[in-house]
Amino acid sequence: MAVKGEGRTLVVVLLMLLGFANIYTDAISDRMSFGFNEEADYIELGDFIETDGINMDSSSTCDFTQFGSNHSAVLPPLDECEKFKLIAGEIYHRGTSEDDKQSILEAHNKLRNKVAGGSEKKGNPGPQPSGANLIELVWNDQLAVSAQGWANQCAVKHDKAGNRQTCEYRTVGQNVAHKRGGKKNIPSTRRWDKIVNNLYNEVKNMPDYVVDKLQKVPKGSVGHYTQLIWAKTREVGCGAVFYYLYKEKKGKLRKTYGRTFVCNYGPSGNFKGGQVYERGSPASNCENGVSTTYENLCAPLSE
Repeated sequence: MAVKGEGRTLVVVLLMLLGFANIYTDAISDRMSFGFNEEADYIELGDFIETDGINMDSSSTCDFTQFGSNHSAVLPPLDECEKFKLIAGEIYHRGTSEDDKQSILEAHNKLRNKVAGGSEKKGNPGPQPSGANLIELVWNDQLAVSAQGWANQCAVKHDKAGNRQTCEYRTVGQNVAHKRGGKKNIPSTRRWDKIVNNLYNEVKNMPDYVVDKLQKVPKGSVGHYTQLIWAKTREVGCGAVFYYLYKEKKGKLRKTYGRTFVCNYGPSGNFKGGQVYERGSPASNCENGVSTTYENLCAPLSE
């Protein structure tokens, strides 16, 4: 697994003040049910802008305080979460393990590899065209720190674009998901695999022509899916919180469990009017050759 951003050098960056423009929101509904038997689920669709970002020594640590006191990585973490119109409960677990990181990367890259190879038959209409320039994603600690910071706020919706930037990326894409019910447990690779696949499932709403120019779709939403497979996105970092929730029933409090998952992506995708990926033979337009792990993806640019 390629994991980035573990050095200790503190880097402070003076960023130019740039205006945010062309924010893309494609949300007919920002809550979607996936019908799992053991849990109630929904994911939220946010707004993103695409840019090449600001690249620095990725082994460095980012001083997020330079971005202001409202940046997600700077905000004090909450002690409890309130979700699903239930009584708030305390947070009992935060963060992602090494196994979680591996699962997150594998889940993303397997799906990107599937699309790039032209094996995705779903769509509105489908199938999805094969892709020439989708890159194998690698882990980025700065993105993960920012994502965890927002998860620590229980992430009712997406944070503002300026509050998730890192020292490497001026703009950052984001997917947020919530789950309720089930058993109390520490995050497992199975859960992350399910979360990523839920985000991807919006492919059923994806017209094949939107690959060439991102735009509103006739039915449903596709923003989670398009960010997940956006060709120029090359790094991802995620965070999570697990917490108790309570529901009053017959004068007694009944305990259940909630989970919030946040993944940040650099550079951001979902630029309105932008190309999701280039049509063509799999991995036929790669800057750094073909991935040694995924035959239909380009090798990570960081290698």
